[in-house]
Parts: sequence; C-alpha cells; structure tokens
Amino acid sequence: MAIASLAAFVDGKHTGAPVAYRCPAAWLLLCVIVLGACAAAPSQHVYKLYPGPVRPDSELATIGLGDGVFSLQIDGLTVNRADFGHVNILPGPHRIKLDTWYLVSVLVDPSGLKSDETGSYVDLEPGHRYLVRSSDPGGGMRYLWIEDADSGQLVAGARRP
Repeated sequence: MAIASLAAFVDGKHTGAPVAYRCPAAWLLLCVIVLGACAAAPSQHVYKLYPGPVRPDSELATIGLGDGVFSLQIDGLTVNRADFGHVNILPGPHRIKLDTWYLVSVLVDPSGLKSDETGSYVDLEPGHRYLVRSSDPGGGMRYLWIEDADSGQLVAGARRP
C-alpha cells in the first residue's frame, strides 16, 4: 500500500498532495512573479540633494540615472538607482563618481561579476538636465559617462567609440 501511495503522490493524484506538486504550472507562475518583483523598474523618485525648501527646476541641475548604472556618488553622498531615478542638486562644481556591476564570462573574472567606476569634477549648470549613461561593448568592459540630456554633449567620462 505504501508503494501505491508513493506512486499516486509522484503522479500528483494523491489527494493530500499540495497544489504545487499536482500542478507544475503553479511553480512556474510563482517563479515568474518572484523574478518579476526582483526585476522591477528603477525608482522614479527624485532625491533632493540640497538644503532648504524646494526650488524651481530653473535653479537646479537634474541628474537622471540611466540603464546599467548601479549607483552615483555626488560629493561623497551615494544615490542608488533602485531608490532614486533622479537627483536635484544646486548648480556648480561637484565631484561625481559612477559605479556599475555587470555579468561577464568566468574567463574574464572567476566570480562572473565585474564592477567599473569612474569619477570626475563636473560643473553643473542651472536649469540643465543631465543623464548618466552606460554602454557594454562586451569583452569585460563597460563605458560610463554623463551627458547633457538636451544637447547630448559629453560632460564627464568616456562614451563607447
């Protein structure tokens, strides 16, 4: 009888078996939901990185975090892309450091992960929107740069040639 019960359980016909054992599609749906939650779109929250009351956009520089950028460090303060999609900051000179992580072949790095960072001093102008960009040409390297979102002009870093 124990063998018959075990065979019925494996076939999913045992009435006491959980739904997931009887329905592999339920497992697949659960995996899709969990992975979808993990790969949620980046936040569109705006980080106000200046003291005092809210100011109009014409008095601020806005930095958007694009795809492939893990975090941004402005004057020593870290902003993660998962938390904030944009940063509002007072114009003027700022030290900006860009960080990214990405998957590579284990032949490039035994861990399968690689990180790159670049940093420079940037003079941000009032009323301008800037975008932090990233490009992966392959071969275990990634380009990081900041461009003026309206003119497309390179502000810092290096674009993919």
